[in-house]
Order: sequence, then C-alpha cells, then structure tokens
Amino acid sequence: MSLNKKILAAAIVGGLFAGSAHAQVNLSATTANPVLIAQEANIGADGLTVLNPGGALTLQTNTNYAFSDGEVRYARIQCSPNMVFPAAAASAVTLTGASVGNLNGVGTNAINFSITANGAVPSTAVLSVAGPRIFTSREAVSCEYSLYDQPSQAASGGETGRIAIQQGAYAAFAASYGYNNTVFNSVASVEADPSFSDFLTNTTGTTANTARLGQILFNTRENVLTDADQPIGAAGTAVTLATILGTTTRHVVNGDFSAAANANGTFTGEALTRVFVATGTTTCAAATGATRVNATAVTATSATFATGNGVVAGGLCYTPRDGVAIPASDYSISLAPVSNDGYTASPAGPSAVGSITRDGTELQAPFVQVPAGWLARIAISNTGTSDRPYSLSVLSANADGSTTVEAFDLAADVKTGMIPAGTTRVIRLDDASLAAAARRGTVIVNVAGPSNTVQGLYQVVNPNTGLVTNHVMVRPDTN
Repeated sequence: MSLNKKILAAAIVGGLFAGSAHAQVNLSATTANPVLIAQEANIGADGLTVLNPGGALTLQTNTNYAFSDGEVRYARIQCSPNMVFPAAAASAVTLTGASVGNLNGVGTNAINFSITANGAVPSTAVLSVAGPRIFTSREAVSCEYSLYDQPSQAASGGETGRIAIQQGAYAAFAASYGYNNTVFNSVASVEADPSFSDFLTNTTGTTANTARLGQILFNTRENVLTDADQPIGAAGTAVTLATILGTTTRHVVNGDFSAAANANGTFTGEALTRVFVATGTTTCAAATGATRVNATAVTATSATFATGNGVVAGGLCYTPRDGVAIPASDYSISLAPVSNDGYTASPAGPSAVGSITRDGTELQAPFVQVPAGWLARIAISNTGTSDRPYSLSVLSANADGSTTVEAFDLAADVKTGMIPAGTTRVIRLDDASLAAAARRGTVIVNVAGPSNTVQGLYQVVNPNTGLVTNHVMVRPDTN
C-alpha cells in the first residue's frame, strides 16, 4: 500500500470524509450563509466561471410583496461588481405562482425583469435565480433584491419607485483545507543518564524514549472547522484535496531534530525512522507497518513527509538517538503544496504541533578561559529545600585565526555532584586541562532542580592583585 493510501485509509476509518450539503443562498435568512468558492481556483483574464449543478450558487429571496392576480411589478438583482450573471442565467429565474419576463443586463453584475402574478402570490413567496456565475476577483460578494413600480426604475436601480428590498452576503472565497492539530508537551528529564537523554512518561503518549509531540490533522475545510461548508470549484461541486493538490505535495515539520542524527552526524538510514507519524493509533509504540509513516527527509531543523494529496491524521512521534541530550524546542507543521491544473494551491501553516521542554535548570558560561596565573570558578546556588544533583559538560572553541578546535575537558571529579539545600557549590575550573593549555570554550551546567531556586555565576580571579570578574551564567532562550 502506498504512503498516501496508508494515511487516507486511516482517515476514512476515522470518518473524516463526511460530506456537507451546499444549500442555496437565501438573502432573507436571518444569518448570512454565503456560498464558499475555493480561493485556490485560478481566475483568468475572462474571470472564473463556476457552474451550478447542485444549486450551491442559486440565489433566493422572499419577494416581500404580496401580488394580486395579474399584477405586474419589476425586479432587480444587483451584486458586487466582481460577479457577473452570464447569458446562461437568462432562463434560470423562477417564482412559484408567477411568470418571469425576459432578463435584461445579462453579462453584468445586475439583472432586471418583470414579474406577472398568475393568481395571488404571498410576500413570503421565494424568488429563485439559478445558473452559473462568473467571478473576476476574490473579493466577497453581496447581492441586493429590489422590487419597483416601473421597468425604467428597475433598470436604473436606486430608491426611486422601490417598494421592497432584501440584501445580504452571497459569496466568499475561502481556503479549502487546513490544519487542526492537538498540541502536546513532552519533557526531557534532567535526571536521565546523561541528563535530558530521556523523556518523562506522560498521559498523552510520550514514553521514556519516544515523544508523542502532538496530533496532526490536515484535511478539507469541512473536516477541520466546526460547521463549515466545503468550498466549491469551477465545476460547482465541493473540492477535495485531490482536486487542488498534486501527488508530490509534502508536509514539513520545523523544530529541533538534531538528536535524531546518526552517530556520524548524518540524517540518513535509521535517522529517518526516528521521526514518524502514527496513524490509526493513540500511541507511538503501536505504530507499525501500515500505521507508521516515516519521514522521507530529516535535518537538524526539519522533518519532511511525502504524503501527497491525502489526509494526514496521526500522532507526530520523535525517538532521539539513545544517550543524546534532547534540546528544548517548539514544533510546527507547514504544507509545501504542488498544484493541479486550474488551481494555485496555497501553503498552509505553520500550525503548532507540540513542544519539548526540559525540567530542571540549564545554565551556560558561553566563553570560559583561564589566563596564566589566574583562577576560574563556577558557583551554583541552591536556595530550595531539597538537595539537587548537577552535571557539567563542555563545548570546545576554535583557536584564534584558525579552524582548529582546541579540545578541553573538565576533571572527572567536578563533572557531577550534589548541591545541598540552601548552599552554594563552588567548582574550580583551573585544576583541569583548561588551565594547563590555556584553552577556552563553553561550560554547560544542568541542575535537577526548578529554575527559580538555582542560580549560577562564572568568576575569574587574579590572586596576586585581587582583581575579580563576575559573569552571571545565562539561561537558554532568556538572553
């Protein structure tokens, strides 16, 4: 079964393709309910002609005037300038119990005609104007019905001689598809070994090794919005995803996927299986075979799914490589559309999918070095009521004027430890290889404690002169 069919089958099982009826547009209705036209439909030099096989474009209104037998009056239907009544509408006007004369004004946005009552016609009688329409722009269309005493008055429009009026919204252009995602949050645990290499299990489906970032739903408008009609296309029938989108359409999830990389830094092979959509199931672990859709491309900042023009309905799952620290990140999904003939498919999104946060506290000293004869320290305070474990890691820096990375490390006995409640732990950096070779780099501290109880300071001291330089350690995403 192809990738598109896998996703589509899961969507059908879930009942996502329930259709919606397209009723006529009634100007007399209390609540305006204009017909929706697919905004992706191309409008050419001659406009966009939309057919009306199911009556979605049929305009209706009460006459708001009680006719006597044989009485003759003159009606005018005028709409916004960007909509035209084509010649095909000439025989499409009806009123039960009355005869309608020839239509004047076809080929413009306003038509007028006579109405002759064949017996008594109540004011609640419904005048109906069927036929196709031509749209010359995507501006919303409103229409107005007026009834006049004289034919010249109906031809001119305006207030003079008008004895009845009804107006309202008639047509609007709208996106034919979109996202309606359910956003989850997964937490990388500072108490994992190493820190942040596992998730905390939660009730939304995240396990220790796999985050269920969120639930994706990409579908037609009627299936992602409450009580929404599906827009119609040039054929006058509701468009589907396959009407507009080509089979090479893709969805791209943006966020930090750096922990999906293989050990050699590449994102091929097994890395592609670390980001996937679980269809037809509420857990990532149960997604196998036809219910698992792996990414077709992954980078440090994105994952691409070649889903084509089918529905996407499933959990977005992420399994970082074992033992790798998982960065905090927000995730969103966007449509990279390919258009079918007659349509210009619009991008959709970015739409939020989920997020990864870290418990505990991360502090960074972005640039650490120890000049000869100086001392360097990191002080970590714990103002809470519980002892908190910590771990240190380092990033090496390039030498001045060179692309060579000067590696440095910290002594084993300072890499991990405990900060007792209500105390400050001072860690000497100059007793490591950092000082011995005058190297430089970044020191990262992870503390398994709440951020509001943990602070960090990087300090450089000249013991000969007493000169002290202090730098408050930064917190990622806050500076």
